[in-house]
Amino acid sequence: MITEAAWTLTGSSEFVVAGESFTLTCNPQDSNAIAVKWKRLDIDTTAAGTSRASVQANGCKIGSGYDTQYQYTCEPGPVYKLTIPANVMKNSQNNKVWRCESVFGGAEAEYQVKVQVPVPSVSLEGISGQQITVTAGQSKSITCVTGASRPAPHILWYIGMTNMTSSSTETQLPSQELFYARSILTFIPTKSQNGLQINCKAYNIDNNMVELTTKRILNIQYVPGKVILSPSSLDNIVNETYQLGPIKCSATCEPPCNYKWIRPYQDVIQGDTMTISSIQRTQRGTYKCQAYNTVGTQNSSDISVIVHCK
Repeated sequence: MITEAAWTLTGSSEFVVAGESFTLTCNPQDSNAIAVKWKRLDIDTTAAGTSRASVQANGCKIGSGYDTQYQYTCEPGPVYKLTIPANVMKNSQNNKVWRCESVFGGAEAEYQVKVQVPVPSVSLEGISGQQITVTAGQSKSITCVTGASRPAPHILWYIGMTNMTSSSTETQLPSQELFYARSILTFIPTKSQNGLQINCKAYNIDNNMVELTTKRILNIQYVPGKVILSPSSLDNIVNETYQLGPIKCSATCEPPCNYKWIRPYQDVIQGDTMTISSIQRTQRGTYKCQAYNTVGTQNSSDISVIVHCK
């Protein structure tokens, strides 16, 4: 709102929404202000002719030469109103300055229209597909950008139901009277976040929140967890030529683990299960199972194998 002298000119909301009607209210705060002229300052000619307050039938007498695409009303007081219809309120009205002024000169008030442009979309930079693969314990940064809007938008981040916005940095970029927002979320993934949805949302108008149109799911990769042996005994005594095992090992892994058994003085045994059908005394010693994936490796506890000779 811009005020000159005692006159005031206000809008029906702080920002205008393109495609919705908008009303300017001129209050001269002077009972003698019996007529006003409406002007949009980028147009040389008077936009709205002369409007005169009339208590008869609560109506207005509109002067000749006014622009018929606008609607004019007035009320006792007097108070004058100009409504920009929905079909006229377009983005091109942004920053236009309207003036109501006394037809006798010397008194006026101005108002600059600010047209809202809702956030049209959000997207993640450099990410395609539904899954986002990250490694537990290693810092990861993901960038969300908005489409052009006005006023400047703000971006929120969520992993599952947890608001992660405090772990992000946001930049607002002007572009030809519109604004983009760019936000970088930096976080350290945990195993518990595996399978959760990551989402960025943006808003610049109350009750107007947009989010990713494609769900993005976190695929958390991590080193193998503790290697479990079954049976769990770490001491194995077996007679020569008898069978050792089967002994199986397992671990929680993402991506899924491969396994191998490491035994003394011999090649490894590939796979999660070790069975020696006719054990020899030369095969005694310490064995262990190793779980491994592209992220790392994990070894089981050592297994002692004692071979009794015949």
